[in-house]
Amino acid sequence: MKNPLVYFRNFFRVIFLKIRFTGKLKMGWIQSLDFVKIEIGRNSKLEIGSYNQGRGNLYIGVFDNAKLKIADHCFFNINLNP
Repeated sequence: MKNPLVYFRNFFRVIFLKIRFTGKLKMGWIQSLDFVKIEIGRNSKLEIGSYNQGRGNLYIGVFDNAKLKIADHCFFNINLNP
């Protein structure tokens, strides 16, 4: 189990991402994604469930006019580019 402070820090990261991608991002409140970079194209949507974990760097990119949905309880290993 990770340090509880990681979840607290990630909670504020989720708030930042929801504000930055208003209308394009739907994301659960509880995440453990330490180093995530998100890019969302025009007319695109990204849905991320809750209780997801990542180890290492994670890049999530959604092209223009596309939709990506990631379910609950997913684990992303090191340097994954979905």
